[in-house]
Amino acid sequence: MVEITYQMMLSTIQTIGILVGIIYYIFSIRNSQRNQQMQLETRQAQLYMALLDRWNTKEFSKQRYDSYQMEWTDLDDFREKYNRRNNSDIFASWNTFGRSILGLAELKRKGLMTQVFWME
Repeated sequence: MVEITYQMMLSTIQTIGILVGIIYYIFSIRNSQRNQQMQLETRQAQLYMALLDRWNTKEFSKQRYDSYQMEWTDLDDFREKYNRRNNSDIFASWNTFGRSILGLAELKRKGLMTQVFWME
């Protein structure tokens, strides 16, 4: 028959305590990872909605429309017709619209947005 000594009891309790601590730590890490993923998805959704709100404004629609209406044959023709001195309104529309498109493309390239409404 095996005698249960005080030393064996303490060793068993210590081992159980360590195992409980390890299990708690694993669950804490998993929970933390889930929370981080949810925060990332929330931030991406907020960014997406902010960009979509900007994209759907009357002002931005006018800039987009103005940019699509530009007609030119080559770079020199473009520069002559749409420089900031000759046509400052169209130049401002084209410049703002173009920078917005570049910004969206950069967010997509860096993986900060999983989808961009006009790139998928």
